[in-house]
Amino acid sequence: MFLTRYAAIAVGSMLMALAGDYLVLAFTGTFTEYIVSGRGWISIALTLFGRWSPIPLGSLLFSGIEVLIYQLQAMEVAIPYQFLLMMPFIVTLFILIWVYKRAEVPQALGKAYDREAIEE
Repeated sequence: MFLTRYAAIAVGSMLMALAGDYLVLAFTGTFTEYIVSGRGWISIALTLFGRWSPIPLGSLLFSGIEVLIYQLQAMEVAIPYQFLLMMPFIVTLFILIWVYKRAEVPQALGKAYDREAIEE
């Protein structure tokens, strides 16, 4: 159990570091303040949407919305870009409202892990 949790923390930390590197190096090419701009909140919503298991459906949905924003801007749609930038967060909010009623959280969520305690 300890090894599993330790490995999960290590792998999760590496993935977060790679995501931050991608944003800075590949996506924008330079570091700017507030580069993440709320994407971490969307990742928490993806966790709830996927019922605490990694499924690609939610990720594809939100990345599709990101692509749609750029497509609509390129087509010069008469919508202010500020509203287009709000789209992922609005969709996230609606999905959280929809998923909230049937969300089940893991039993170990929020509990400190004590290696020396007797597990049942």
